[in-house]
Amino acid sequence: HAYAALHIEGSLNIVDEVFEELLRGGLPFSKSTPVLLACPVGEKSLRYAAALARMGHPDVRSLAGGIVAWRDAGAPLVRE
Repeated sequence: HAYAALHIEGSLNIVDEVFEELLRGGLPFSKSTPVLLACPVGEKSLRYAAALARMGHPDVRSLAGGIVAWRDAGAPLVRE
């Protein structure tokens, strides 16, 4: 629901259950591609970024403050 309400243009929505399944299968993103994770307030994305880093991804980050901070900074968002 949060993704449909507001998200960064071009981002992908991966629900928690699917993301957790991806993690069980190994590193789900190429190590050559930087990954920025974002959730509504930055808590889950921070936890998932830490998990990816522990799995060996060299360039994974969490958007501090999440989509709320992005919106409050005046950055563009789209609705679905």
